[in-house]
Amino acid sequence: MDQREDNKTIARRYIDEVWNRGQLDRLEEWVTPDYRGLTRAAGQTAADGRDGLRRWVAGLFATFSDVRKEVRSLVAEGDDVVAEVAFSATHGASGKTVRADQIYLLRLRDGKIASESVFFDAGGVLKELGTPPACAIR
Repeated sequence: MDQREDNKTIARRYIDEVWNRGQLDRLEEWVTPDYRGLTRAAGQTAADGRDGLRRWVAGLFATFSDVRKEVRSLVAEGDDVVAEVAFSATHGASGKTVRADQIYLLRLRDGKIASESVFFDAGGVLKELGTPPACAIR
């Protein structure tokens, strides 16, 4: 395989093993020690390092169960991978199922993810939970 295909395989396995299966013990295999998570959602701060990512994922799993991220497509160029992902989960407090389209921007270094940004429809998730953001209320 070429580097692009290798990087797409890394991205797919990372999303599946860490986010779908909750295998946080696999973070050493998939992310660099100086990993930088650039996604900011629900008032959370950026995830610095593997421990920061571990806390971020654990926080998601504490709020949602049945987390599922289906990779729809992957595009790779050099050290960058873009993934189109369909997210679904059950909100623990309400029991409601939420869904959101996500776009992952992953930057790899030496075969591991060095930085990650995830863009998603947070307003849509809040609306499904019955709490639309103030800017969406008319």
